[in-house]
Amino acid sequence: MMSEHSAKRRTPRTPALKRRTWWIAGIAAVLVVSLGAVVIAQPWAGSDVARDAGKPEATTAAAPVIEKLPVSDDFDWWTPITPSESAEFLGSSTAQGGQSALEIRSAGPQSESDPPRLQQAISVVPGGSYTLTFWAKGTDVGENAVQVRLGPLSGDSVSVSLPAGTYDWTQMSLDYVSPGDGSKMNVMVMATGQAGSAIVDSFVATGNGSAVAPLMNSDLESHSGQVALTNKSLMLTQGEARLSVASRQFAGGDITWSIVDELGAAVADGTQKLDEHYTTIDLTELPLGFYRLNLNAVLESGPQDRSTTFGVVEPFEGVASTSNFGTHLHFHGGEERVDNLIGTLADIGVGHVRADVAWWATERSPGVYDYEAATVNAMDEYAKAGINALQLPVYSNPFYDDGRTPSTPEGLKGYANFAGDLLNKFPNVGKDVEVYNEFDHTFNTGLCGPTPECYMDMLSVTSDHLKSLDPETTVVGPGNAGMGFKLEWLQKFFDLGGLNYVDAVSAHPYVQPGPPEKLAADLDTIQQMILTANNGESKPIWLTEMGWATKEGWVSDQSQADYLIRVMALSFGHGVERFYSYEAADSSLMDGDIESNFGLFEASTSFVPSAFVPKLAAVGQAHIAQQLQGKTFTVQEDAGENVSSYVFGEKKDATRVIWTTAESSTVTLASKKPVTVTSLDGGSTVIDPVKGLVTLELTGTPVYVAGSINLAAAAG
Repeated sequence: MMSEHSAKRRTPRTPALKRRTWWIAGIAAVLVVSLGAVVIAQPWAGSDVARDAGKPEATTAAAPVIEKLPVSDDFDWWTPITPSESAEFLGSSTAQGGQSALEIRSAGPQSESDPPRLQQAISVVPGGSYTLTFWAKGTDVGENAVQVRLGPLSGDSVSVSLPAGTYDWTQMSLDYVSPGDGSKMNVMVMATGQAGSAIVDSFVATGNGSAVAPLMNSDLESHSGQVALTNKSLMLTQGEARLSVASRQFAGGDITWSIVDELGAAVADGTQKLDEHYTTIDLTELPLGFYRLNLNAVLESGPQDRSTTFGVVEPFEGVASTSNFGTHLHFHGGEERVDNLIGTLADIGVGHVRADVAWWATERSPGVYDYEAATVNAMDEYAKAGINALQLPVYSNPFYDDGRTPSTPEGLKGYANFAGDLLNKFPNVGKDVEVYNEFDHTFNTGLCGPTPECYMDMLSVTSDHLKSLDPETTVVGPGNAGMGFKLEWLQKFFDLGGLNYVDAVSAHPYVQPGPPEKLAADLDTIQQMILTANNGESKPIWLTEMGWATKEGWVSDQSQADYLIRVMALSFGHGVERFYSYEAADSSLMDGDIESNFGLFEASTSFVPSAFVPKLAAVGQAHIAQQLQGKTFTVQEDAGENVSSYVFGEKKDATRVIWTTAESSTVTLASKKPVTVTSLDGGSTVIDPVKGLVTLELTGTPVYVAGSINLAAAAG
C-alpha cells in the first residue's frame, strides 16, 4: 500500500524501483514512517486483484516468428567450428543409449584443413595415455566422410573414420598420448565428405588406467533440436519484446511458460501450441527490466523444462563508437551466435571491443600475414555494428626469439611489423592499437623479463612504426595486470619516457572479489604522476580490462552488476576516458571456474542457439550507456560518509549516479522540481519534492537521479 502522504508517481509503462527495501519519499513521508510504512510496490505485486490487473496477458492472436532455427543444432559443451550450410549436426532420437544422439549429414566434400566440426577440450595429464570409445551407426556414409579426432586439428593428433556404407550400431575407439607440454585434449567430430546419415553416441574418454576424463554432454542428450528459442538477441526492445519458441524435431506440442522479474515476482504467463514447429510469446507489454523465462514443452518425446534470463531495454541511440564503453571479446566471428552478440553489444552501448589477434596464427611464413577467417569476419561485424576495435597483437611467433615474447632487435621489429599490418588490414574499425597484453605478467615469456625497461624496448619500436604508417594511430599501453594499480611499475615507466610513446595509459586494476571504491584514490594519484612526468600535460587513462567473475562464494550476479556500474561511474569521475569491461561473455558453462565467468553474458547454451544469455550486468551496461549518453563528468559531490555521488551533465540536464558502501544510507536532495530516480535495471519513479526536499534510502546498488538538484547530503 502507498501512503497518501507520499509524493511519488511512476512514469508510464515502467515499473517502480525494484531494489531491496526501497524507500523513496519526500521529507514529509519520512515523518510519517512511524504511522504507516511507505512501500513502493511492483505494478503486479500485492493482492490478487492488483496482480491480475497489472500482469501482461498472453496474446491469443498469432504473432510473427522472429527467426528460424540455424542449420545445425547446438549441443551444450560442444563448440561448433567452421560451420557450413552443407554440413548439418543434428540431435537425433535414434540413440544407442538414452533419448538422443548426434547425427551428421554432409552434402559433399568439406575443407580438409579446417572442416566443419563439433569440438570439446578436456583436461589431460601431460604425457598421459587416453582411450576414447563411442558408438556409430551409418546410412549411405561416404569413404572417410565423418571422422572423430583427438588432439589438435593438425600435427600430433589421431583420428578414426566412421565406416563407409550402411550399418547398425558399431562400437569404435582410438588411443592418444597427450604431448608432454599439453594439458588439454580436443575431442572433435568432423564432417569431411559426403554422408547421408552418420550417427554417433555415448562417448567415453578414459586415461591413466581406468579414470574417466571429464567429457561433458558425452551422451549428446542436451541440444537445441527438441526445444529452443530462435531469437538473435535476448536483449529485447521495449514495446517489441517477443520470444520465438521452436522445435526442429517436433511439429506440434504444448508450451507453458511464465515470466518472473529479478526479485522472483510473477509478471506474465501463458499456454500455447507449436504450429508447424514454431510459436511466439508476445511480451510487448513488459516494461524495462531483467526477467527470467521458465518454459515447459510437452512434446512427443516427453516433457522438456527450459529456463533463461532476458532483458527488456531501450537500444543505444546513435553510432556505438561514440560511446566511452568497451568490452573484451575473446570469441572471434564466423559463428552465428557470436556475430549476433556483436550486434547486441552495440545495442547496449558498447562502442569498442578489445580484440586480441594471435601473431603465431597470422604470420605463418616470415613476413607473410594470413588472417584467420574468424578474425576477418569479426572485424567485418564490428564495422557493420559501428564498433571500433582496440587491436591487440599477441603474443609471440616461432620465427622470432624461439617463439618467446620478443626481446631481440629482430623479434621486436617482427612484432612491430605485425602490429602495423594489423592496423592497416582493418581500417574500418578505427586506429587504436594496444601494445601487448599484461607485459608485466605471465603472458610475457621473453628473455628480457617483465620490467618497464624491457617494455620500453618493445613499445618504442612498435609505436614509432605505427606512427610512421599513420600519425593518427592511437597507441595504448602498458596494460599492466594487477590487483589494483602497479604504481611503482608505472612510475618507472613514466620516468623512462614511456608517455612519449603512448596516446593513452592503460591498466587492468582488478580488485575482485572486493568492491571498486579503493581505485578512486589511485586514479587521482596516476593523473598527478602523468602531469608531473609529462610537463604538466595530461594523458587519457583507459582501463582496458576490468571486471568481476560470477561464482558461488565469490561474487554474485547482483554484486557483479553493482560493482561494474559503480566502477564505471567512479572511473569516469577520476580521469578515465574509456572503460572496457572484462569480458563480453563467459567462455565456459563450468560454474566453479573463475577465469571463465567474467562475462556480461553467460556462456552459450543449447536452449538459445543464436544468442548469449544476459546476466544482470548486461542490462546494467545498457542502462548506464543510456543514462550517461552525451554527458561528461562534472563533479563528485560530498554526499556524506559511505555515499558516492558522481554528477554527469549540467544543471537541469544532470544525471547523478549514487550508491552507498554501507548496508544502507539515507540521502536528502534539495530540489524544487520533480526528480526521476532510475534503478540499475531501468525501472524509474518520478518523485515530487515536499518542502523542497526528496529523501532516498540507498543500498550498494547504484541508482540514477535526474533533475534540477541543488544539494546532496547524507541524513544518516
